[in-house]
Formats: sequence, C-alpha cells, structure tokens
Amino acid sequence: MLQATQAAPKSVSLPALLSTLGLSETFARMAAASVIAGALIIFAFAHAPFKRAWEQIAAGIAVGLLVTAGWFVTGFLGADDFNPVPVTSLTFIAPIADTVQYAMLSTGLRPEFRNHHGRGAYSPEAW
Repeated sequence: MLQATQAAPKSVSLPALLSTLGLSETFARMAAASVIAGALIIFAFAHAPFKRAWEQIAAGIAVGLLVTAGWFVTGFLGADDFNPVPVTSLTFIAPIADTVQYAMLSTGLRPEFRNHHGRGAYSPEAW
C-alpha cells in the first residue's frame, strides 16, 4: 500500500486523469463536464413531481442562461486590453460570503456591500 508521502500523482483532477488515457486536455475537460452534468440532470428528473413542474424547469434554464450570458458579456464583449475587468456574472454565494466574512472580521473592517461590478454599492465609482 502506498502512503501519501511515498508517491504523489502529477495531477488529481478528473480531466487530468482522463488525459492520461490519451485524450486531449480540452476533450477530457468537456467529457468530464458532460458526464457530471448528465448525471445531475438524470438525478433531477428522477424525481416525479419535478418532471411535472415546468415553471421550475423554465426558471432553472433561465437562470443558467443569465449566468452564462453574464460571463459572455464580461469576458468577451467587455474585454478591453487597456482596462481589464474580471469575468463576473450573477452570483448567489458572494452576498452570503461577504456577510459571513464581515461577521468574522467585524472589529477590523468597514462593511462594504458590493454590487455585481465588484465596487461598493454606495461608493462614488458605482454611480
């Protein structure tokens, strides 16, 4: 039996493991993402009441398309070599993470609630 200190793999991601089989790195990433996405879709539609909830399915598709559109707009359409902007989109985790971080570090930080552009919502740059 190997111990972690004796040998370490060169890579520990699923696409990297698939690329050791001779697949290209891009194809390995796409294959891994497709398999995981397919498994999640099968899991979601295995629940009979969800199959009949077309409103929830449509809302999920709409939110997914909006997140993807946000990445496309900030990463491709808004790309400027002289004024780089990080690729961002809709997020549901960042407000909660900002609140938890402020609660943990509240003695040394000012509250800064960011809008979707990453600047403070009440800062002059956001106007």
